[in-house]
Amino acid sequence: RYSAEQKRFLFKEIIRMWQQKKTLIANQAGLNEETGAILCSGGVTTIVPYKSDKRDEEARLEISSDWMSFDPGNNLLIYEENSSLKVADVDLRAQTISVQLEQEEGEMNVITAKGNVVVIQNQYEGQGNEAEYELDRDAIVLLGNPVLIDKDKGKTEGDKLTFYISDAKIVVENKGRERSITVIKS
Repeated sequence: RYSAEQKRFLFKEIIRMWQQKKTLIANQAGLNEETGAILCSGGVTTIVPYKSDKRDEEARLEISSDWMSFDPGNNLLIYEENSSLKVADVDLRAQTISVQLEQEEGEMNVITAKGNVVVIQNQYEGQGNEAEYELDRDAIVLLGNPVLIDKDKGKTEGDKLTFYISDAKIVVENKGRERSITVIKS
C-alpha cells in the first residue's frame, strides 16, 4: 500500500528485501519515500555476509529483533526488543543493538549492544551492560561490570571481556585490580 499523503510505502505479511547477498525479513515494513527511513516490525531478521581481516572465508552475520528502524541521516540501524546477533559459534542478546554504517559504501562499521547483554560462546557465557562488536578484529568486547561464566567451573569478573570469534579465545582484563575475581564451582 502507498500513502501519497505521507509519502510512505507500507508492506505487510512476510516481507523480504535484498540487495546482493544482504537480506532483510520482517512481517511489516514501512518506507518513507522522501527520507529513506525504514521501520520494520514482527520477526525482523537481517542477514549480512562479511569478511574480516582475521577470517579467510566469508562469514554470515544475522541480527534479529521485534523492531528495526533505519535512520538514513545518521546511517544508523537500530534493533529493539528481543535483539540478538549471531555469527559463527557466538550468540549475543541485548535489549538494543545498533549498527553504524559507513557513509560511502553502507557497509557495517560498528555494532553496539546495550542493556542486559549476554554473549554465549561454546560453554562460556559473558554478561554485562554493553558490548561492541569490532568487525575488523572479529571480536566482541563486553563492558559494564562484565562477568564470564564457565558452566562447569564458575565465574570470573573483570573490567573488560573480549571474545575473539575466529579462534574462540576469551580474554579477561582488569584496570583497577591486580587480578580478576574468580569464583570456582565445587
